[in-house]
Amino acid sequence: MVINNSKLVTYFALVLLSLFWINSSFAANPPDITGTWSAVGNQTTGNLIITQEASTAKCKPIHGTIFGSNYAIEGYYCPSLGQVSFIRHSTFVGGSPIQFYRGVVATTGTTKRMAGTFFIWNSDGGTVGPTDPVEFPFSATK
Repeated sequence: MVINNSKLVTYFALVLLSLFWINSSFAANPPDITGTWSAVGNQTTGNLIITQEASTAKCKPIHGTIFGSNYAIEGYYCPSLGQVSFIRHSTFVGGSPIQFYRGVVATTGTTKRMAGTFFIWNSDGGTVGPTDPVEFPFSATK
């Protein structure tokens, strides 16, 4: 039996799509992401501490710190979509923004997971040379 490349690619794509669909059916968006998360941003590890404010809006305001108390964050979490976005400040809320984080949140079993990308806002948020990347991965678990 001979299988050409296009049939193999189609079969492989269908298998991956099925696995994604099955996996996504078990993941749920948590209603609240308050707490201390173990985070990794590019190669930096530490805590992401989030407080989610009570709100009737679809997207809830969040604030806290990431990678130490000197780096305040503020942003939003949209529970119905499982989407989170926040700005990391150079020091405190109101300080210069240095990085922008965007990702998704889901619960699998008893573990909450967050994953996405962060972008360098200015040189305080990471080295930004003419050939340096400005987008990096981040993830967190709780």
